Amino acid sequence: IVAPRAEMGQGISTTLAAMVAEELDVGLDQIKVEHGPASYAYFNAAILEEGGPFAFFDESMTAEIVRAGMGVAGKFLALQGTGGSASTRDGFDKMRQAGAAARQMLIAAA
Repeated sequence: IVAPRAEMGQGISTTLAAMVAEELDVGLDQIKVEHGPASYAYFNAAILEEGGPFAFFDESMTAEIVRAGMGVAGKFLALQGTGGSASTRDGFDKMRQAGAAARQMLIAAA
């Protein structure tokens, strides 16, 4: 897999690889992790969402609207960074979908 975040001791290489390995039903040792270059495709919308003025457990309408707006800004600005747990939150759906798509392609090719 291509890890779109820097590994700075937070375990993102292992976390993202584990998501893909689970979808492919393979061992973690069968997943190779490479770090990707700076690219618009690797934006991290969650990094701004975490930096908002609301606590992560605040589910009020105002907090959700502000988070959504900050996520759009993160995508628009193509922010690619590592901070807090943003890499895991931002990569969760993306890596799971990539693993599931790879599994379907391997099944179709078999």
